[in-house]
Amino acid sequence: MTGLAIVLSALGLAGVATLLMQPVPPLTGLPDVLTNRALLAIQPAILTLICVGIGVFAAPRVGLAASGLAALLAGDSPWTVWRAALVPVLAVGICASAVILIYGILSAPHLGEAAGQGAPILSRLLYGGLTEEIIARWGVMSLLVWLALRVLPESDLAYWIGIAGAALLFALAHLPMIFALVAAPPAGLILTVIAANALAGAGFGWLFWRHGLEAAMAAHVLAHLVVYVGQALAGRA
Repeated sequence: MTGLAIVLSALGLAGVATLLMQPVPPLTGLPDVLTNRALLAIQPAILTLICVGIGVFAAPRVGLAASGLAALLAGDSPWTVWRAALVPVLAVGICASAVILIYGILSAPHLGEAAGQGAPILSRLLYGGLTEEIIARWGVMSLLVWLALRVLPESDLAYWIGIAGAALLFALAHLPMIFALVAAPPAGLILTVIAANALAGAGFGWLFWRHGLEAAMAAHVLAHLVVYVGQALAGRA
């Protein structure tokens, strides 16, 4: 598992590095300089490494995996694993993109000018698609399933608890950014953020359970890519 930990750490930190491309949110009161962007990236970098370690411990103990990457590291072909996940990834990714688009429409009136200041596409794909999945699914979901199986009989319920718990925490983790962009976000905006991200997170969690971490990553990347293309065609990317 050492090789897998190194690969996941590299992927996760590559996503964190893209945060240097994003302006410092104005309500933080910090000047938008590279030093402050780097300071804001320290916490997600540490969290990523912690979640890589948690997942290395918990995931194999509950039957969760990054099967394709593990096959690559073992010198085998990952294509059998990845091919089986193709249709589910497309389905979840497209559904998640619809959720993100609806979320954008509902939240735009509350965000004002900030609605047009989305993260750069590279950050959406690498931080959103890779780093967030390493944190929320590989780390948090694996741990929640492992804890659930310590007190529950072996059943799908433990996995659904992990999926739901990780999806909710994934959604709540998006609130600090909202508070950094909007001085007093209304309850409707907060509920929209939680509902949209929890729904998408549940889909990614199901993919992780059934098809491995790479499937969750691929669907998350696809969702952001579809949204970006749609926004570009509408002249709003």
